[in-house]
Amino acid sequence: LEPMGFGRIEAAEDETRVIELMKQLKADLVVASRDLSSLSGPELLAAARREEATGKVPFIIVGDREDLNPGGLAEQVAGSGPACLVGAPLDQDQFSRTVLELLDPLIDPKQEEAYGLIDEAEKEAEAGNKAEAVEMYKQAVSLYGRDLETRLKLAGLLKELGQYDEAEAAYLEALETNKYSLQVYFSLADYYEMREEYEQTIGILQQALGIAEMIKGSAKSMSRINFFIGEFELRLKRLTEAKRSFDKAIDLNPGDAKLRTDIGDAYADKGYYEESEKHYQAALEVDPNLAHVFNKLGMAYRRQKKYDKALELYSNARRHHPEDENLMFNMARTHYEAGRKPEAANLLEKALAISPDFKAAKVLLSRLGPDAEKPELDDPKENDSATLDAD
Repeated sequence: LEPMGFGRIEAAEDETRVIELMKQLKADLVVASRDLSSLSGPELLAAARREEATGKVPFIIVGDREDLNPGGLAEQVAGSGPACLVGAPLDQDQFSRTVLELLDPLIDPKQEEAYGLIDEAEKEAEAGNKAEAVEMYKQAVSLYGRDLETRLKLAGLLKELGQYDEAEAAYLEALETNKYSLQVYFSLADYYEMREEYEQTIGILQQALGIAEMIKGSAKSMSRINFFIGEFELRLKRLTEAKRSFDKAIDLNPGDAKLRTDIGDAYADKGYYEESEKHYQAALEVDPNLAHVFNKLGMAYRRQKKYDKALELYSNARRHHPEDENLMFNMARTHYEAGRKPEAANLLEKALAISPDFKAAKVLLSRLGPDAEKPELDDPKENDSATLDAD
């Protein structure tokens, strides 16, 4: 199917799951085997024909050569059109001919014209001609509105051009086109986040969670959606609701150290260091070798003025990384904030011996005179490959 241009292909064996996928994807074609362990192709075809949303989806059933005999299963399948049965074994050419013979009569000429416009729109967008691309996408959508990717590309370009009301309308139209697509919900959530409309962001993510539950999405994907909801609840300072969403995320994926680290980061970014500490510790319980989490936990301790705990953590990490200048800097900064300047100076000199151009270490060392004030050193964006916690 891929060489023939089908963009998304999903496989499933459970009848309920197949029917839901057909609705979710607004399927252009279903290929089924005559005999499966859980259901047969003809049974699946009959189930699809009983529902309005899937009643006209084209089917190809791969059967036996004997099914092609007069009065055989092939005639029964063809009577449930658009559908056909093809005998196994198949080769690529034979299968391609079968697909074309089944689908060609169903293709709307406007659909082909729309695809031509989409190709031109993509070229214009790549060349930076976004306004021209928008007009072409609009024409394509007016000709063939079922193409979800086109609607999302149109909405994305409108957002880039600052045409926010039109972008929102385009996202909502994409959602009407396929309410089962999590991609649309996430795109719309990104739009609301960009606009700092966090209530709407939470609302659309909650809808996405409902869809994920309906289509029996993976526990990991539902865990991430709950995490994102909790993150936005934190932005609105709704701590109880945030905790509830984070707890759901953890329940769905309890062994994910990255999830626990991300929750710790979400709390730390908003200044809730005691809460972040708990999740960093939980991440280390899952995987004790996460060096960047040691750094984040040390930062959480330091920000709560738990200097001894931070130093104990950094000392343990230093046993494994004795020549890490960033780790020495973290320890020096903690000593400095605890009022132990000689210890801080000693560690800074060692860090500079390893890395003479270490700017943050030079700045802090220069401020270790008797009358120096504490330096205003900002924490940078996290970097998993380093333990540095200051610019």
